[in-house]
Amino acid sequence: MKKYLFSALVILLLLSLAACGAREERRTKQIEVEGQALTITFDEGNRSAGVITAANGDYAFSYDRSGVLTIVYPDGSVCTAQDMNGAVAFPADYDASEQTDAGYIDAFSLWFVLQGAMSDPQRTQSGASLPLAFLLLGLGVWALAAPRSLWWLSSGWRYRNAEPSDLALGLYRGLGAALLIGGIICALASMG
Repeated sequence: MKKYLFSALVILLLLSLAACGAREERRTKQIEVEGQALTITFDEGNRSAGVITAANGDYAFSYDRSGVLTIVYPDGSVCTAQDMNGAVAFPADYDASEQTDAGYIDAFSLWFVLQGAMSDPQRTQSGASLPLAFLLLGLGVWALAAPRSLWWLSSGWRYRNAEPSDLALGLYRGLGAALLIGGIICALASMG
């Protein structure tokens, strides 16, 4: 029975570490530009592509490795711009009035909004949980400090005058160390 409990606790530790380390990569940012409320949603795992949702439609955007921003307007028209270390260069034939006359936001304003959204370090969600970190830390300290009480909770209560073996106490201490490390990792992940 001890090995089943120990296996269950190890599986619980691994699952909690997986939940702790997982981060929600999809970022969403709300902003207002030219009187329109925009929602910028970055693709999962990729901060250089996504969709800008406005009242007049969805604008798809993507950056390539050379810094070229491509914006696909709701009507299907495409505008490209070269990102040059914080500045932007549009093609010579770019005319912002074409987009604004059609009721769309001009590409320069969209570029400016995207620059601000990509440099914003704030995440809307994080899978790492500070309460989970405290739970893991508490269980780890408990298992390290009082492995006999964990043994008693798992199987000692069934027997009269029974004592845990040194191996059982060592396993509970090892589990406590693993939980403590997992709690530290989870706490660091929730702060980062």
